[in-house]
Amino acid sequence: FLLGGRPFLFATSQQGVWKMSDDSDFEDDSVSEDADDDFEVEEEKKSSKGKKAGKDSDSEEEKGSKKKKAAPKKPAAEKKKTPSKKTTASAPAAKKGKDDKVKALSDGPAEHAVLDYLNKQNRPYSAQNVFDNLHGVVKKAQAQKLLESLASKGKLQMKEYGKAKIFLAAQDQYPDVDESELAEMDTQLNTLKATAQELTEEVRSLTNEHKSIMSQLTNEELEEQLKKYAEENEKLQVRLVKLRDGAVKVTDEERETAEKKHKLFHVEWRKRKRICRDMVNTIADGADMKPTQLMSDMGVETDEDMGVTMPAVF
Repeated sequence: FLLGGRPFLFATSQQGVWKMSDDSDFEDDSVSEDADDDFEVEEEKKSSKGKKAGKDSDSEEEKGSKKKKAAPKKPAAEKKKTPSKKTTASAPAAKKGKDDKVKALSDGPAEHAVLDYLNKQNRPYSAQNVFDNLHGVVKKAQAQKLLESLASKGKLQMKEYGKAKIFLAAQDQYPDVDESELAEMDTQLNTLKATAQELTEEVRSLTNEHKSIMSQLTNEELEEQLKKYAEENEKLQVRLVKLRDGAVKVTDEERETAEKKHKLFHVEWRKRKRICRDMVNTIADGADMKPTQLMSDMGVETDEDMGVTMPAVF
């Protein structure tokens, strides 16, 4: 066996004592200490090379991973480009909206606009009403301030109802009206109201007539219907002639089958009519209405309304 890089062999002597053999007996097969040292040096070099190769491979893998991580930066740059196009495209629209916005007037023109509006309307308004009706020409706070200023100058009248303030045009600028003129205006007003009511009724009547006309068949559709019914009438006339002449005879079995069907349909007719009436009565009781009124509102037509009489059973 090897011990310290040198081969040793144990043997027994004649006296039975173990002794280690000399190196000279193994000169051909032995390994020198220098060779063993060289071997250890080579092993250390190989191990160091293996470590360096492992480090190099690890560094290459890390570089590769860094490259892979750095690769997605290109789409990010592309994403940054696309919003810039949208912003540039939408910029003119935003600028256009700002241009279309009504600009508020300064105090001088705004005061003239408010006074002119109230004089033309000659109706009581609050500051909020004036702001809304002028559509942004005058600011809300500015409207309140101008109205109070005009009222203090006597150009407008102001009425206070608690915290609310109502403004209207000064009435001394309008001419006086006689009682006869007021009565004449009232008469004209009543006449115009009556005329407006008549025109409203006429419009409603014409609208209903138009709906009725539009729901009817056209001339082309009527001609097709007439042609279809004429053909069916001819077929029925031919069949009627055959039945009257006795050319077609009905057997007893066919007659019994027809009677059974007639009885079945008659029973179903009465049954479904009763169910429908019970349902209408129940709904009418819940709605606190008469059954006839409910059926009229729902558009339900009964046999009696259509002039239909239930035939007798054979």
